[in-house]
Amino acid sequence: MVGFGFSAAIEMFQVLLDRGLGELDDVLHNTWGSLMGYCAAVILGYLFGQHKERYDRKVKGAGLFFGMTILMFTILILYNKPDWGVRLWRR
Repeated sequence: MVGFGFSAAIEMFQVLLDRGLGELDDVLHNTWGSLMGYCAAVILGYLFGQHKERYDRKVKGAGLFFGMTILMFTILILYNKPDWGVRLWRR
């Protein structure tokens, strides 16, 4: 919610002050990025933190969300076959 709030406020200020473009997709992408950051913090806190019991109930959901997001982005990138000058597989 905090990531959404900050992102929406920044986009709203951009529209009101006529600085840049205020777009809804920016709010969605920034909110998704803040969720990814939270999930990464939970996973790293569980793996390397001293208080593992604090993360016991959160780590499964965070890992699932983080893993599915990475998987979906990988599928989208490979499906669109971007030309980066690097061959991802041999023909």
